[in-house]
Amino acid sequence: MSGSSKGYAHQVFNRNTLAAPKSVIARIQSELDAIRLIDLGARATLVCQLTGVDKKIVRRLYRQLTGASSAPGLTPFTDAWYIQDNRLMLHASVVWKLYRQTTAFVHSAARQLIAVYQAYVSLVKTPLLDITRVHFATRLVTTQSWQERVFPECRTNYLAPVERLELPCYGCILYFDQRCRHCQSILHNKGRGRPLKHCQSCGLIL
Repeated sequence: MSGSSKGYAHQVFNRNTLAAPKSVIARIQSELDAIRLIDLGARATLVCQLTGVDKKIVRRLYRQLTGASSAPGLTPFTDAWYIQDNRLMLHASVVWKLYRQTTAFVHSAARQLIAVYQAYVSLVKTPLLDITRVHFATRLVTTQSWQERVFPECRTNYLAPVERLELPCYGCILYFDQRCRHCQSILHNKGRGRPLKHCQSCGLIL
């Protein structure tokens, strides 16, 4: 959390005593969640949806924490952006695994997204999904637009659109794009000039 976010969160928490009614404490917690979501890059619309904090309050928090107004626009409504690149689908599958792991002990939608996103950016070397894309990837599964599958060759769980369940594991696609399926040797000239028809090591057809 940035320094400005910590300072404002401290102000929010200390507006009331620890003996405040549960409703007040819940409101403070929601505002703290909103601050953390904004700090992680969430837009005001998504923050309102997840925390239930009033739009005016969220917009004010956003301006105070970032020095600018939140960009307009809603969350994505199709999976077209993800399925254009196998790497994006691979990252979405990682996010879904993290989501399932946090469901048992995080019961707030806002705090679960915070936990999943923080784990995701810590786990992968180069994150490809921002917090909005992370949230929507989980929504595509919970709304049954995507399904979790197990690829028999690597026995890895991965996500696939319901209309394309025959798709193989994205990790395997990326892996064998650079290696021979027979001997696992690296295909040194893959992607350069004419496409390779035979493995340079074992000689079998690719």
